[in-house]
Amino acid sequence: MGKSISRCPTFTFEKMQIAHNFAYRLRLLTRYSVRIFLVGSVANHTDKLFSDIDIKVLYKPYHGDALAFRSLVKE
Repeated sequence: MGKSISRCPTFTFEKMQIAHNFAYRLRLLTRYSVRIFLVGSVANHTDKLFSDIDIKVLYKPYHGDALAFRSLVKE
């Protein structure tokens, strides 16, 4: 997380693998109940060459520590 990938993913399968790896690593790093959804053109299989990957992260923060979780996701 927070590291750039040197090559641009071109196929839907590559983009889905990147999102899957992000979700897996995020679940390992956090104690929250996290649900991650792939949204947008990649999820619909209508993405174009070099389009971005959109994800939606749902979680339940404990006692208002949403800022700590947000900084963890950005890292």
